[in-house]
Amino acid sequence: MQPDDVVRDHHAEDFTVHAARTMIAESKPFLEDLASLLVTPLDLGDLEVSIISGTKTGLGERKIRPAIIEAHRKTVSTLTNAKWIGADQSSHMVMFTDPQIIIDEIVRMVNDASSGARTEQK
Repeated sequence: MQPDDVVRDHHAEDFTVHAARTMIAESKPFLEDLASLLVTPLDLGDLEVSIISGTKTGLGERKIRPAIIEAHRKTVSTLTNAKWIGADQSSHMVMFTDPQIIIDEIVRMVNDASSGARTEQK
């Protein structure tokens, strides 16, 4: 969980009318970019990729959460150097509900890169 001051800032800044308008404005190009990836997928080569999925079903996610997890797992299966990590305490917002999973994976990747190690896990 996040420290109390971060939670207060998040609520004060991210749940405003201005924040909602910004999110709507950002959504249009984001959705267009996602659609273009279906036509022209990125070639990540041998780049190490970790996909972290919240596995806890949030409100209104009974149908969509399993599909999202399956899509993430499918993406991992198409990459040469990728792994899937489940965040069991989280649904959509892993960075808020279970940030330690993200931190641990970043630290692992940095340590592996600095030691010259390369792990291939699927």
